[in-house]
Amino acid sequence: MFVPFSEIPSNARVWIYSCSESLTDAQSVEIQKDIQLFVEEWLSHKREVKGSGALLGCRVICLAADEADVDVSGCSIDSSVRFIKTLEEKYGIHCFDRSLMVYQGDTENYQVIDFRKISSAVEAGELNENTPVFNLQASTAGQLNQPWIPLKESAYGRFLPVAK
Repeated sequence: MFVPFSEIPSNARVWIYSCSESLTDAQSVEIQKDIQLFVEEWLSHKREVKGSGALLGCRVICLAADEADVDVSGCSIDSSVRFIKTLEEKYGIHCFDRSLMVYQGDTENYQVIDFRKISSAVEAGELNENTPVFNLQASTAGQLNQPWIPLKESAYGRFLPVAK
């Protein structure tokens, strides 16, 4: 059962996928429709999952499940992964590249950089320890109420260059 993302409780589980490519407006509209269709049919142990999904900033796909009545595990999580893989195939995108950090840049809110390039980007002045980074490690919908955290407080903070 699909519900708007704004109506998902803060303790609902979320799965986050960052797209290596920025999606076009047309792709974004179609992907949001695909997300809604998937969630409307999402089952766990033959029971309807109360869930939602959203595409944020033409770059981040979030799926959410309210587990108050139905736990989402095993096969139901596998089905969500298969769904994301179908989006990759359908739209020619990549959503499983865990080397990408999503951050707010000067020109665009949702930019990506390979985490292995963070140190050189800081040294070049493109990023700094306070650059807002999307919290791709969020596990609940409540954590997405404020999805941007400073780079130094993120899981990527360890890639900041050491002060000399």
